[in-house]
Amino acid sequence: MKNGLEEYGEMLVGGVVAVMILALIFSAGLLSVVGKRTQLQKKDYSNYQDFQIFSKVCQRTAPKIFYNEQKQWYAGDIISIEEIFSGEDAEGKKLAVEVQEIVDKSGNNQMKMYQQETQKVIFPEAGIYVFKLRVQDKEKRYTVEEIEIPVDKREKK
Repeated sequence: MKNGLEEYGEMLVGGVVAVMILALIFSAGLLSVVGKRTQLQKKDYSNYQDFQIFSKVCQRTAPKIFYNEQKQWYAGDIISIEEIFSGEDAEGKKLAVEVQEIVDKSGNNQMKMYQQETQKVIFPEAGIYVFKLRVQDKEKRYTVEEIEIPVDKREKK
């Protein structure tokens, strides 16, 4: 019995000490004092060179894809992609145009008419073809566009 009372007493003393410590922390505002010391100061990163470069890259306009509308395309023509489309970055430098997909107006895949190695396209028949194109600049900004190309069935002049 005496052993049980000692155990109970030790537990009671430990509990009272814990309550007193918690009361001291909360009543004295010790947490607010510690919190003030650990507040981080906000830094102004706008003067850093990396931030300025990053801002310029983010404000950069996306590259553009242009379509040569002056020419008429005919069935059976073998045409370089560079004759039909061109790409340009924010500084006006030429970019390579990547053909991602070609479909006819019905939505049928027509990639078989595109020769990737030579970057040429052969229009097998007249109709409207939709080219899905992509250009990417040196800063990894890119543009994807779908452009419709009409192919005439009349004979060339």
